[in-house]
Amino acid sequence: MDEDRKLATGLIDGVVSADALAIAECFAPDGRLRALIPPGPVERRGATAAGEVIVSWFADADPLTLIDQSVDRVADRLHISYRLGGTELGKDFRSSSRCMPKSLMAASWM
Repeated sequence: MDEDRKLATGLIDGVVSADALAIAECFAPDGRLRALIPPGPVERRGATAAGEVIVSWFADADPLTLIDQSVDRVADRLHISYRLGGTELGKDFRSSSRCMPKSLMAASWM
């Protein structure tokens, strides 16, 4: 579970600090990100593209703060969840995210 926590912490810290490179390091170079966000589904291939799109989701948030996080195993998958809070365009918001990579340094994240 130590490697799991390292991966999860790297991902979450990267999101909170808007560090696309730190997020990309959690993906295999040819990894795939699939996400369902408003206004609809998003898919990116490649670690760099995944890191950049995740950072873009919170680009207008100032500040962005971590409210809660958890890392667990669900069968053979790692389950990472986190709640963020921030202010965007003068309005407070909360955001919850969950991800289940297929493996550590995953080629695909779902």
